[in-house]
Amino acid sequence: MSLITLPDEVLNDIAFALVASSPLGPPTDLIPLLCTSKHINRALHFKKSTGLYARIARLKFDCNAVKRRAFKPFAKDCAEHLVHACLCLQILRRGNIDDVDVIDHLPTAFMLMLENDGKNRAQLEWAGIESFVDQYVRRRLYDNRMTNDGWPLETYHSSSALWLMWMFATKEKIVSQSDFQHAQLFRIVSPFALVPFRYASAYAPPTHFDLPLSASNPDQQHPLFTSTPHGSYPLYNKGAPANQVHFRSRPDFAVGPISIPAKLLYVAHQESHTFNLGPRFPLDRADADQQGRFGPTAEDIREINMHQGAKFVRQVNWDWNTGVPRYLDNGQVAPEDTSSMWDCDWSRARQCGDLWRPIPRWRVGTVYVPGSMSGLWQGRWVLTSEESHIRLLASPAYPPGFSDRTLYAIAQPMFMRLQEHHYIAPPTISTSNPNAPSSIPRLAGPIPTPKATPAIILTDTGDHEEVPLDMSMQNAWIPGREGGVSWEANGPNSGLGDGWGRDRFQGTPEDVQERETITVRMDYDQRGAGYVYETWDRTKKSAHDLYEVFGQSAASAAAAEVALASSSSPSKYSMPEPPSCSRCKKRAALLAQMRKGDSEVVERIFERAGLGMSTIAKQCSSQARPPANDDEVDPNTVWELDGFDVDSLSSSCSPDSDQLPPQSESSADSEDEDEDSDSEVEEEFRGQPSLRAPCTGEVVEATRRLVDKEYLRPCDGVEDVLLTGGASFSAILFLLLHAQAWNNFTFYGRVRPWDGLVGILRSVGNPAITHLFFYGYLVGGETLVGNWRLASTDPFVPTWESAFVLSKREE
Repeated sequence: MSLITLPDEVLNDIAFALVASSPLGPPTDLIPLLCTSKHINRALHFKKSTGLYARIARLKFDCNAVKRRAFKPFAKDCAEHLVHACLCLQILRRGNIDDVDVIDHLPTAFMLMLENDGKNRAQLEWAGIESFVDQYVRRRLYDNRMTNDGWPLETYHSSSALWLMWMFATKEKIVSQSDFQHAQLFRIVSPFALVPFRYASAYAPPTHFDLPLSASNPDQQHPLFTSTPHGSYPLYNKGAPANQVHFRSRPDFAVGPISIPAKLLYVAHQESHTFNLGPRFPLDRADADQQGRFGPTAEDIREINMHQGAKFVRQVNWDWNTGVPRYLDNGQVAPEDTSSMWDCDWSRARQCGDLWRPIPRWRVGTVYVPGSMSGLWQGRWVLTSEESHIRLLASPAYPPGFSDRTLYAIAQPMFMRLQEHHYIAPPTISTSNPNAPSSIPRLAGPIPTPKATPAIILTDTGDHEEVPLDMSMQNAWIPGREGGVSWEANGPNSGLGDGWGRDRFQGTPEDVQERETITVRMDYDQRGAGYVYETWDRTKKSAHDLYEVFGQSAASAAAAEVALASSSSPSKYSMPEPPSCSRCKKRAALLAQMRKGDSEVVERIFERAGLGMSTIAKQCSSQARPPANDDEVDPNTVWELDGFDVDSLSSSCSPDSDQLPPQSESSADSEDEDEDSDSEVEEEFRGQPSLRAPCTGEVVEATRRLVDKEYLRPCDGVEDVLLTGGASFSAILFLLLHAQAWNNFTFYGRVRPWDGLVGILRSVGNPAITHLFFYGYLVGGETLVGNWRLASTDPFVPTWESAFVLSKREE
């Protein structure tokens, strides 16, 4: 029996086994097989055997992240992903950092790492990405800087390059670098990391809490800034997010501020040099007390040196022999969803690139996971010279030989013990029953968003204009003066209102514990009223979860019984629904509406095929012909992956092949046929229209939805996230020790809902001492990266400001 007599399915299995024998790199092992005969070439045609190339894509690359974040990829989606990813590997493998295609494929490599569950990293390492990115950063990151007063440009590909350098960095690699390499990298990343009036630190400046700047925001609908020698300040994203190829979708994707990976690399290189233990330090706290001294001890310095602020990304690679991901540091099996650490970063890049795009009613992904900030945070904040900062601000030109030494930058240790609190959306009762209350009473909350107040500013045209200015970042986006917030713990089942937390839940098991609450007060409020928030605790249930899982509260049940007993016509009285979250109800209604629309679309598809409900009786007597295998795509793409000349190779392999099989529809991908049937509620799920590639400007058409319609983020009931923390003499021992070593600070702040930006005010309880405002993003779910600045200064004017990096410690 020869190969040409085998069924196509068997040939596909043979081809897959051939590729699986050498999983790294593009599937070039197929080329000799494709050249065997015209019959085999057609049988394994890329257009005809889409399922085969989808299997190869799943073999070589990680496809679980997209399934978790956006949609379940069809065969055609995976086949296109294989082509695009292999082209990226090809560019990297060549090692030519001056290749014109590099700028388009560095963002692709970055997206592959955001989806890495082991395979993507292995493929990129095979392509030599570490050496490639290192050369690119050291030789090309400052390209065309003379068009920007000598300052390096922030571009889509330069940001991707620094992100990739960070993602592949390890402590061993940094320590092994020469002194010249260390100094060179410090010089390269210092402008991005330490000059906040030239490089943005967030997708939108912290001068805004309510975003986006659309008609839905009545207070602020325009960017607000002042002029400086370096341009306008604060800094806003320039231009629209780029259109990135991702399977068959073409999502908007904003890589994000280049300052974030620059800060991580800067602090990581700083931490490769530990703090010195000199004889001037007391041995420990007991020795310090005996000497009557305050401040850090040798024991405190050793603790600082043991933990990384810029915590390296834990390296996960794929074990091709056993088919599991493994950690490179110890060889242990890693979770299959290690890419989930980047889910918030992915959602932020997808949803926060456009300040003016209205927020959909239901976001697909989340930019912040509740509970992420609770814990002990340790790292470094970079202290620069205020005088050198002022001198740098005065001139727009890039100083010759600029580095961190120009700003006299030094690192200072930092600790924060934080607790996270949530304002939970109150439940509602259906108003279909006129005797049922429309809502359950609650106490104050959430903390109001500070309103922008009118002020006169000077515009770029030289005119004076009255506009609303939001100054609330001076107090971490909380009303009142800096340091004017206090709080106290209430304990469980208190303060959340009769319908929320005070009642016992009838169906709650005894071993299920409810979370405690706090009451937050502002010093300007003379009434003594507070805002009640639930304290996050992973071992306990929130009020929202208890209602959704275990049903209505005792008070609500009692109220329903009273209403029923007092009704003049008990037989006609309809029992009110149990209270539930209004957002959960709206989400369920939206899903039901979309599913109904899907049913109508499916019926129309069957009707076009002659299989609709109205014609099925007529059609059942005839034999329906099964659909063909798959849509056809370019068959020569696999050959292109290894740099072969497609035309000559095609003629040498199939000299008498006149035409390829006619294009046919894929039954596996028939779901794509309803693309034009989306209703108004599905705006977030449609594929993008014709958009331009990030660098070439080439128009790329979307061929599938950005997100499957059922990917609606579940409601957690959280309307606001509040942070509190600090060390006090009533705290546990290690907090007391940190306070004695590094000062007794108090922390409080909020999380901006639009993009997950964390804002924290550091206070010492003394108005005469300067308060600092820390703001930044959680990177990879466990590292807080951002800037600190003087809180009391004008938010719309550059001030003394620099970087910080903290990571959560395991406890």
